[in-house]
Amino acid sequence: MNSDLAALEQSIARRDVQAARHTLHRMRGALSMVKMTALSADLEFVESRLCRQGWGAQVSRKARSLVQALRKFLVQV
Repeated sequence: MNSDLAALEQSIARRDVQAARHTLHRMRGALSMVKMTALSADLEFVESRLCRQGWGAQVSRKARSLVQALRKFLVQV
C-alpha cells in the first residue's frame, strides 16, 4: 500500500488522470477486501470524478485528503 500511496502522490503532482485512476482502482480493491468501506467509497468518489471531469480543485483536495487518511490508517495497522 505504501508504494501505491507514493504512486498516487506522484500522479497527483503530475495531474496524471490515467495513472491516478489506475492506482485508486487498485487501492480500492485492496481496501474492499478488508472491508474498509468508508475509505473505499472515498477512493471510488475520486476515481469516478477523475473519469468524468479530470483534475479540478475539489478532486485535488479530496485526493490529497485521502492520501493523509490512508497514511494514518497504515500507521494504525
